[in-house]
Amino acid sequence: KTLSQLFLMKKVFIAALLLLVSASGFARQPKFDRGLGDASNTFVPKGTLALGASMAYHHASVGEGDNGYEFLGLLTGVKGQYTTLNFSPAAFYFVAPNTAIGARFGYDSKIFDIDGASLSLGESLDMDLSNHYAQSLGYAGTLAMRNYVPLFGSKIFAMYSEVRVGGTKTQSKTYSLDGNEKNGTFSDGYSVVFGVYPGLTAFVTNDLAIEVGVSMFECTYSYTKQTKNQSFTSSMSNQGTTFKPNILGVQFSVMYYIQVKR
Repeated sequence: KTLSQLFLMKKVFIAALLLLVSASGFARQPKFDRGLGDASNTFVPKGTLALGASMAYHHASVGEGDNGYEFLGLLTGVKGQYTTLNFSPAAFYFVAPNTAIGARFGYDSKIFDIDGASLSLGESLDMDLSNHYAQSLGYAGTLAMRNYVPLFGSKIFAMYSEVRVGGTKTQSKTYSLDGNEKNGTFSDGYSVVFGVYPGLTAFVTNDLAIEVGVSMFECTYSYTKQTKNQSFTSSMSNQGTTFKPNILGVQFSVMYYIQVKR
């Protein structure tokens, strides 16, 4: 062998030796562990059942008197009422420490009645809005999985991330009365949603916690079929993706944790 070949083999041998030493050094370094599976970081133990619900109710009545209520001089003689009811129970079972699977259900009702109202845009531009009514009902079902991360190892405060997939069915009707004639529109709606909802949990007792959550990511598809005066039909579909916090959609709920399996 020539001198140049021996020199080349020596360079290859030294490079291979350095690579081997470096690889062994990296192998000896401990793997970084965030400690999410550590028993000391358990926020909710395996075998726990969590039951919770959120509810909202609102009723408003306007125009209880002789002349009705007035808004900004434009809407006059307003008489009516508005009622909303929203109830959403939930149940989760912890299949592993800090990890739970469960389901959510929802009921939503809205009733809006205008017995009397007049829109005034000028001396000769008046519009009668009396005898207009609207009602809607919605039912929702969702499968969910959530994971907790204790804040600074706390047993009281934690962050959670919940993944949901589910659907909603809605029925609504709007109609007006003109003497003995009733004109209305009836709608049937269906929607499917997949989303990620982070939040915070704080225990106020050993078993009772208050939660606040917000929508962070949602993929939705909805379809609505509409029938007017039981004769004319139309439809609308909508799909979209949202990846930003919905501050206006902040939800508060109460959860009660029961240790059913030790």
